[in-house]
Amino acid sequence: MVTFEPIEARIVLTVKEPRCTYQECLGPDAWSGLPEAVRDALSCPMRAEGKADVVNGASWVSRWLARLCGLPREGKSQTLTLETSWDGDRMVWRRVFNGRAFLSKQLITAGRVTESVRFSQLEFVVETDGSKVIFKSDRVTVFGIALPRAVRPVSTATLQPAGKGWQVKVSVTAPLVGLLCEYVAQTEKR
Repeated sequence: MVTFEPIEARIVLTVKEPRCTYQECLGPDAWSGLPEAVRDALSCPMRAEGKADVVNGASWVSRWLARLCGLPREGKSQTLTLETSWDGDRMVWRRVFNGRAFLSKQLITAGRVTESVRFSQLEFVVETDGSKVIFKSDRVTVFGIALPRAVRPVSTATLQPAGKGWQVKVSVTAPLVGLLCEYVAQTEKR
């Protein structure tokens, strides 16, 4: 007679969240051609510190829209801390200007970044010229509704090496209103 003894088996599954990094977004050749400081700025996790000069629009409407969107307030030589981390497949960007946090989440895909900020999403085309990375918004949704070009805000950013770290220039404008926010930040990885 043959007898069978029960066998205890344990299966452990580790589920890795799918993530697309900026290296995958730009492609391995473009990524490896970028200066180290620019690659550092787009790494995750990452922490950086620096200073930022922020300008807001002149009209009360532009300042109100900037506050509504959570954009940084005007001021010269503001203390800036920047941290990136992962939340599932999204890269979380936490920027703190003089103690005020500006939080966004980015979904990174090939050649594009979708950034969620409060109630809106901005879709960016991401390009490089070998020394810097350029972000240009080409689609904006608010509460899930795509805005037509005639009323769509435009956001651009340029990231390039500077000193021991990097410099980022960001501009956000809106039709009929003009400048909402513009800043230049100089940061170094910590």
